[in-house]
Amino acid sequence: MKKYELTNTSKTMPTGETVYRIRSLRSFDTIYKPVKAGDLGGWVQSESNLSHEGECWLFDEATGYQDSYRSGDSVGYGKSQQYGYSRQYGKSQQYGYSRQYGYSRQYGNSWQYGYSHQFGYSRQYGDSIQYDYSRQYGNSWQYGNSWQYGNSRQYGNSLQYGDSKQCGGSQD
Repeated sequence: MKKYELTNTSKTMPTGETVYRIRSLRSFDTIYKPVKAGDLGGWVQSESNLSHEGECWLFDEATGYQDSYRSGDSVGYGKSQQYGYSRQYGKSQQYGYSRQYGYSRQYGNSWQYGYSHQFGYSRQYGDSIQYDYSRQYGNSWQYGNSWQYGNSRQYGNSLQYGDSKQCGGSQD
């Protein structure tokens, strides 16, 4: 059974893709807040950007487009954007003005927000948190209870995990 439908309300992204506002066809609870049948959600380019399974959802002005895919119980809200070949699943949350793109993956109980960017082949999972103006890219992995924030950069083949914190102008 379908969870949502595309409305006729559309907008064009700066990269040229047209995205459509979604409307819920049934009521369900997300990890962020409940969705009621008839509620308007965020924006997708097509139904291939947001699964009809699980409790995943896009709220507010959150957008999924190109070949990105959100599934499981993951949510996007605020003005967050997911695009490229990126994937979000598990109980992950993306919000604020954050961006996820490339071939990156976000899952587990991870949070990404603020003006942070995750891209390349990077992975963020576990209970990790990425925010502020931080950047995670390359083949880097962030997991466990780790935090990345400030103007920090994590890239290359780096790993950040455990109870670690990376902040300020640091580079890993």
